[in-house]
Amino acid sequence: MLLFIRILTLTVLTAFLACLIACSGASSSDRPPRTSEPTASGSDAPAPTSKELGDEHEARRYGQELVSKYLKFPLDAEFDWFPNVSHLSENTWQVQGVVKAKNAFGAQLSHSYRVVVHFYREDEQVYYRANSVFIDGQLVDVSDAALNELAEAAAEVEAEREAEDARLAAQRAERERIAKLDLRFASEARVWTDKSGEFQVKAVYHGFSPGTVTLMKEDHSTIDVALSALSEQDRLFAVKTARERGDLKSRD
Repeated sequence: MLLFIRILTLTVLTAFLACLIACSGASSSDRPPRTSEPTASGSDAPAPTSKELGDEHEARRYGQELVSKYLKFPLDAEFDWFPNVSHLSENTWQVQGVVKAKNAFGAQLSHSYRVVVHFYREDEQVYYRANSVFIDGQLVDVSDAALNELAEAAAEVEAEREAEDARLAAQRAERERIAKLDLRFASEARVWTDKSGEFQVKAVYHGFSPGTVTLMKEDHSTIDVALSALSEQDRLFAVKTARERGDLKSRD
């Protein structure tokens, strides 16, 4: 009888152990596999791609760590539970919130903060840096990369300003040139006549080359007229003016 009881007990224990093993196997098969790829939470946070580093939670944690470096008593600091975390660009996040911290006199004060956190990979390890840290609206930290970006942006603005100044200067010079031509035409214009007396044009002397005189009309366009085609009076005037202005030397 005692042997029968022992056999029965052993059978029950064996069946119980088999049931436990079966249940354990089923729960393990239903569990989703772990992944090293971070995921972003929140309806406004985009899901990181395989190339992105960091996520909303890491950005918040590291951002608050960076702010803590500039507090008198970082261990007693109380950060808000739900800071504003936004995804600026690939691997770059911005964290904005409020932190309560003690000052040098032990009084607890509230401070606003804004941190731009950038994640990057180096030697197969993921690191982070602060592009910029603002506390109560004042910049307390900025990275070399952020400074370079600011310098590049400033250089672009300066280049655009110089280009705009050059464009305006060119416009001013063109207006002045036209004004001078208009003034010259108004004061020097005369009627030029060909030697037949049939053709005339109101213009000013504009230049001279061997055997040819250049005239400028009221619309600032120029025409080249053969010296031999002009009336004798206009030929003499053209030669005289050319010599006075150095366009024609005496031997010519």
